[in-house]
Amino acid sequence: MKTAVLFAGQGSQTVGMGKDLYDNYEEFRRVFDLLTPEEQQIAWNGPEEQLSDTAYTQPILLAFGAGVYEILHKDGWTPDLGAGLSLGEYTALTAAQVLTPKDGVELVRFRAEEMKKAAAGIEPEMVAIMGLDVEQVKECCLQAGESEGISGVAEITNLNCPGQIIVSGEAGAVQRAAELAQEMGARRCIKLNVSGPFHTSYMKPAGDALRERFGRVDWNEPVFTLMYNFIGDEKSEGDAIPELLVNQVSNGVKMEAIIRNMLAAGVERIVEIGPGSTLAGFVRKIDRKAECISISSCEDVEKVRALLKEEA
Repeated sequence: MKTAVLFAGQGSQTVGMGKDLYDNYEEFRRVFDLLTPEEQQIAWNGPEEQLSDTAYTQPILLAFGAGVYEILHKDGWTPDLGAGLSLGEYTALTAAQVLTPKDGVELVRFRAEEMKKAAAGIEPEMVAIMGLDVEQVKECCLQAGESEGISGVAEITNLNCPGQIIVSGEAGAVQRAAELAQEMGARRCIKLNVSGPFHTSYMKPAGDALRERFGRVDWNEPVFTLMYNFIGDEKSEGDAIPELLVNQVSNGVKMEAIIRNMLAAGVERIVEIGPGSTLAGFVRKIDRKAECISISSCEDVEKVRALLKEEA
């Protein structure tokens, strides 16, 4: 059976995450101990506001995902394909041994710092627009940026699943884009929580800083095939992974394309490593019949281990 793994991104974090796994699995502990004691305590005890600060969220989520993957990998499971949503792309690179877990944690700590710097002084907003196509939403963003009294920009930042397009950027521009979308016939525009204008052109300074930082990292060939946020597919021979990551931080995430390409490649089961089950929701909106299992807890891990053992 052809399988794929998907790693969750920011927004999936939840207070208490990983405590049961840390207490029960040596493989998980080994990775989670790359976090500082403060980061571990925030993961387990909160407060939620601090856990949702990108400076903490990014290393904690990477350590969680990479730790869970190590439990399954020790049992002999290696997926055929892998990817991650935004930050989760770094977790996928760690699972595929492109990055060591130590380098993965350190890189996303640096990424978080640079993203916070790039976001300083910008009032961010994010909306999910339902019921319009990509070209229509692009037009709304363009018109919003040209509207009188609007100094910022709004851009498409996530194409996650059919019928839902995420727009982010400066608050005034995003609000105007949402108004224009409703005038154009959008079914709904839902405001989402966000701490910065991530995956927009505002993040270009963070991309420049990452490019310089990546030069001091050893990059290995992936042990399984990866699909990348910036292109929505496998990379071609001319694509360098560090440059794909530089582009990723200031451009939209093409998760729907990744999931469709995984299914088109013959993937029969997708394992989402969480917390939560957001990505499984995207998979089901793309193909209701697709099998997708989400892992957030010891109970989930044991179910998947039993399944893999049964099929071995």
